[in-house]
Amino acid sequence: EVARLMYGFGDAPTPHPDTVELVTLLLHEYLQEYCTAVLAAAGGRKPKLPAFLHALRHDHKKLVRVHELLALDQELTSARATF
Repeated sequence: EVARLMYGFGDAPTPHPDTVELVTLLLHEYLQEYCTAVLAAAGGRKPKLPAFLHALRHDHKKLVRVHELLALDQELTSARATF
């Protein structure tokens, strides 16, 4: 899966296995840190949207992208409701 993602983002059609392994490791580390931050922001409760946004508060680029996607989701939901 990671190899296909790498190809989709401009890497070789079959990236070197060591590279795939390294990217997979980095991805797992990032996701673990992010999930830990989300759970901490949720304060022991089931995480909701504010906890996810709080965990991204220092990453402006990702936070802006999340807000764009949330706005798009709202537009799509509204458009579906009219049909």
